[in-house]
Amino acid sequence: MTKRNKRVVIQQDDKSNHALRYRGGSGKTPLIQVDSDGEKRIWGLSLRLMILSACFVSGFGFIMLYFTAANEMENVTATNYTQFVNSEFNVQNYSIATDRVNIRHRPSMAEFIKHFDCQLPVLIRGVVDQWPSMKWNRDFFKTQYGDQKVAVVNVEGDLSNAEAATMTLEEFSKIVPNGKPSKWHYVQDELFINRHEKLKDDIKESIYFEENFFKLFPEEIRPWDAMLLWGSAHSRSHLHIDPYNWTGTNAVVYGRKRWKLFPPGQDDKFYIQPNQMCGFPLNCRKYNSPIDSFNEDHEKYPLFRHANYIQIEQNAGELLIIPPGWFHQVYNPVETIAISSQIMNSQNFNIILKEIMASNKLITDSLPDDIESYTPKEKVLFILSLLPEEVMERGRFINNEIVKQLYENH
Repeated sequence: MTKRNKRVVIQQDDKSNHALRYRGGSGKTPLIQVDSDGEKRIWGLSLRLMILSACFVSGFGFIMLYFTAANEMENVTATNYTQFVNSEFNVQNYSIATDRVNIRHRPSMAEFIKHFDCQLPVLIRGVVDQWPSMKWNRDFFKTQYGDQKVAVVNVEGDLSNAEAATMTLEEFSKIVPNGKPSKWHYVQDELFINRHEKLKDDIKESIYFEENFFKLFPEEIRPWDAMLLWGSAHSRSHLHIDPYNWTGTNAVVYGRKRWKLFPPGQDDKFYIQPNQMCGFPLNCRKYNSPIDSFNEDHEKYPLFRHANYIQIEQNAGELLIIPPGWFHQVYNPVETIAISSQIMNSQNFNIILKEIMASNKLITDSLPDDIESYTPKEKVLFILSLLPEEVMERGRFINNEIVKQLYENH
């Protein structure tokens, strides 16, 4: 069998916890473990152990992470960029042994932490379908917020032709039904929900979000939460890792999404350009690929044909959680509304702190002697205390400028 992308398909009528399987594959026999309920699970033990090693940095490791982060970023070049990105995971040559996104109905926190958090993607049912935001649709936004402006991405041709714009939701509601493979529109607004308390109230808390150290960040530099994503048919994201390498969440409240999720260690196949920056109030590196995995160009990007991924469709009322290190891209086959957010918790905080320290060149001559006795929360607060005032000033400036450009200039 030729070495091509491992692909998976989902049977829409499959209600089991394991609806996905690879199409193709290397022919290797995976590790199989049988659960108490008799289900076969293919865990990819080597991959899980490597990712776990990245999620838990203890003892001397935290000190070394702190002192080396900025030096690493100073030396990033086009040739060693992949090594830098993968340094948290050490999975350059791992062998894939997992073949699906696991599907769970409201898993316990114990199960979530043991098997998924900072390890493997999971699709969770029985959570989002209870949120009041399930009433959101085109008529809802047109009627309730039609005169409000949002940030929109318009694409004509391929994804490289994406152009940013602003328009009212009434204007957007008129063009969103007309999505075509060669012309589509996508609301990608970081601030809209947070500027409207009624919309925020429609999004309920979940046990999987309870521990979130981003809540500790000063408001000036706190990553924007609850991003509104409303796309026409055929709209899509870029292929990317989320900012700060955080744990990403995506809740679909209307429509359907199709995801491609790429396990860590394949960055050399994605043609990532170094030194991209996210432009957030607290700056960070941006790990975006120029490749559209839903419209592959193997002549332009020949290495991508060897990238392995899993694919799943996410329906309204379902929550997808994506761990650090997983490149991903989403495609909306129909008009779709979703909410994306992020998590920084005890499992992934070291990865995120490394991104923050490297991007903002945080170095200190000394650390507290008892730094390793600090709790994860205390370590986060300590690193935040090192941020200079100019970082805070930059955060305030960016927030103010975005509000002016998007919402105050009529």
